[in-house]
Formats: sequence, C-alpha cells, structure tokens
Amino acid sequence: MSGEEQRDERSLIEKVVDALHRLPVRVSPFLSKAARPSPGSRAALEEESTSTDLVRLQMVRAVRRRCLDALRIASDSVDGTSRLLQSPPLMSMPGPVIRAGLEAAGLVCWLSEYGLSSDQRIQRYIAVRKDDLARELDLSRIGLEGATQGTKAVLEEAVKYAKTQLEEFQRKASQTHLPAVPLPKYADLAAICVAAYEYRMLTSLSHGSPFVYNVVDTMFRGRSPIENSPGIIFFHHLATSADAYCRAVWSFSRYVFDDELMNHLRALLEETYDSLGMLEEPRSYFRGG
Repeated sequence: MSGEEQRDERSLIEKVVDALHRLPVRVSPFLSKAARPSPGSRAALEEESTSTDLVRLQMVRAVRRRCLDALRIASDSVDGTSRLLQSPPLMSMPGPVIRAGLEAAGLVCWLSEYGLSSDQRIQRYIAVRKDDLARELDLSRIGLEGATQGTKAVLEEAVKYAKTQLEEFQRKASQTHLPAVPLPKYADLAAICVAAYEYRMLTSLSHGSPFVYNVVDTMFRGRSPIENSPGIIFFHHLATSADAYCRAVWSFSRYVFDDELMNHLRALLEETYDSLGMLEEPRSYFRGG
C-alpha cells in the first residue's frame, strides 16, 4: 500500500470512528421518549392487559427499565470502542468492551422480542431479575469471605440486604404462578445479535489468547498471509459494536413506540449504517418492519 493510499484509509477510519462516537449521542434523545410507551404499542397493550394484577403490571413496566439499563451499557460499549480505536489505537482492548456490549444488546433483544405474550415477557423478566439479584448476592458473599476487620461489618450488611432482596423478589415472582424459564447464556445473547462468531473471538481475546491477539496484530499491521490492511480490523470492531447496539435499539423501540416514531428511527439507522460504510445486507432487520 502506497503512502497516499495509507493516508486515504487513515482518513476513512477516522471518519468511521467519529461516526461511531456520535451514534449513542444521536440515539439518546430518541430513547428518552420511552418513559411512557406510545398508545397502541406492544408495551402499552401489555400494560392494559395486566392492569388488574398489580404484580404483573409492575413486572411489565420493569421490563422497560431493565432494557434501558442494558441499552446504556451497550451505548457505552459503542462509544468506548470508538475511543479505544482513536490513534494510536489499542488493538486488543476493544475486545472486552465490545463483548460487554454484545451481551447487553442481546439481553435487550431477548426481553423486548416483539411476538411475545405478556406472560412470556414476564417470565423472561423474572429470569433476568433473579439472575441480577443472585449475582449481587454472590458478589457480596465473595467480598465477605476476604473481608478485613474494617470492612466485615459493611459486607455483612451487604449480604443481608442482597439476600432479602432476592427472597422478596422470589416471593413476588411466585404470585404470578408462571413456570420458570432459563436465561440464555452470554454467547446465546450475542447470537441474537448475529454475532456468535465475533463474541467467541472477542472472548478469546479477553482471556488473553496469544493466537487471537497475534491474528489481530498481524491484520492490523498488514502482515497476515492474506491481503489485508489496517482498515479491516477497525471495521470489524466498529461494525460488530454498532450493529448489535442498533439491533437492540430497534427491538426495544418496536416494543414501546408507534409507527411514526419507528419511521423516524428507520431513517436514523439508514444514516448510521451509511456513515459506517456498512453493506446493505445487515440492514434487513429494520427495513422489513
């Protein structure tokens, strides 16, 4: 590659990195409208159908809050990826950051899946919330095991609080009389975002695989056996991070917004995929409805 070609590619990469940085900023005002679901939306209809059952109604409403929490993580993953790939780039570090974003984006897609009944969505929320609380309790217990005299009392209270929260939620969940459903594994959540291969590769990178790191390194430096360039590894990171986030935003929006807002979002996603130089095929999920 000539010096001029390298400069042109560097300029393109910088534009794409900047587009990735701006993506969460552009989406944020749109998601701020999710405080209340649009009349006639799937979320609004589910609230109406559960309005006479306070426990179910609370859980249906909690789905939106949990999705928004996960979308913030996915958003940070997108912006964090753009920051890590600014010159000079940290070649391997976007791996763990993107992996966290894929998990969060997949969770949003799973919770907000359009065709679910209200009972099915509540079952999924129960699985997610139990897992959240169980992890919180495990973390507090592990902290207590290694506590010093100065932190023991605080961590004992943390364990007590986490245990109470989990037990109270389990009692509330039992009032729905719905059978439990399993929470998908992290790799399965990534697969919902059509990123199963990328997730496993990024997991290997996060765990310090020398093979995967060397593949990334040689791709970036243009020394791999096949024809390559710096742009490939950048584009791979950028596309994986942005596409998963956009899929999650679309899934959640289909759940809470009306057709007019969805049309605005569709236009925003078209512009986003254009600015990232992404192909036509990945856009089919938001063009189809």
